[in-house]
Amino acid sequence: MTRDSIVQSCEETIGYLQQNRKQWMSENTWKIVNERRQVKEKVLTAITRQQKKQTQEQYSNKDKEVKKSCKQDKRNFVKQLAKEAEAACSKGDIKTLYNITKQLSGKPPTSNTPIKDKENKTLTKLEDQFERWKEHFEQVLNQPPPTDPPELQNGPTLNIKINKITRAEVTKAIKSLKSGKAGGIDNIPPEAIKVLDDTSFSGVIGLNIGGYKFTTRLSTLTRYTYSMLGAMFSGRHKLDKDNKDNNFIDRNGKYFKFVLEFLRDEHFVPPIDARKNVLIEAEYFGIKPLAEKLKRSPPLFPDEVIVDNLRNKIKDYHKIKEKIAQLSTEDVVDQSGISCQPKSQVYVIWYKKIIFMETI
Repeated sequence: MTRDSIVQSCEETIGYLQQNRKQWMSENTWKIVNERRQVKEKVLTAITRQQKKQTQEQYSNKDKEVKKSCKQDKRNFVKQLAKEAEAACSKGDIKTLYNITKQLSGKPPTSNTPIKDKENKTLTKLEDQFERWKEHFEQVLNQPPPTDPPELQNGPTLNIKINKITRAEVTKAIKSLKSGKAGGIDNIPPEAIKVLDDTSFSGVIGLNIGGYKFTTRLSTLTRYTYSMLGAMFSGRHKLDKDNKDNNFIDRNGKYFKFVLEFLRDEHFVPPIDARKNVLIEAEYFGIKPLAEKLKRSPPLFPDEVIVDNLRNKIKDYHKIKEKIAQLSTEDVVDQSGISCQPKSQVYVIWYKKIIFMETI
């Protein structure tokens, strides 16, 4: 999963390296090349024989135009280089003259050295050349064993660590990667691995939220990938660190703990006196389910307090909650005797304390 996420992010943000254009090809030539490509697509999508014949003729004409234009561009390019070489020679600029001459001459042709037999006769047939190579290596490599072999002593035992690989060793190996190299079998370029934060390779993360310390899992913080909190720990952004290497975020940690509890358990409801500030933190970090839950749960009584301990005292609380919600959708009547309409809020209250609230 981590490899696929990194590769997908690289493809979307960086993309693949485009093939370099020839230095001597003009913009007009590239325009004709694109036109030829469009005609080629028409040839492949042609249905009838008549359409295929017409598009094939158009493609042949465009192909001739491309070759003619390339030939003219190459001639103009060579002429321009010749003028620059002549100017460099007149100025005594040997370096420029050498570079232009090397560019015009191209790669030197590869030479095939002839193979000769023991009688110094050139072998022209491929089978004879292979046989000569075989004969050569048999004489060079197949030697009789030495009559007086040397006595070799065992060297000292090397101190090689065979323990498990540590995080420090992995970090050191990542930092030593050279940029600009091709990716390995995982198709991840070295630059992508080097910019990733340590949190991308760890399941447990230390947080410092405005001086409050927390420890949680990466999967908890990225539960809602679309949120700002999920983006912060997606590995695409560099986070600040405190002196103990904890990820530092300059927010109110007193109320962030309620956001974190909600990420761990969606049934969690913050206390009434903290809801206003928790809503601010939820909207800042982009935790929409928590923000919507806080907005649609106004206090029923002025001195209302939601106590988690009350729910813990009820056996099979969640099963009872689901059953009450199911019955409420069938026949729900409020205190005035009026049936509740769809999308009404049903409160279960025990001694003027809300046990749970459900929207039906």
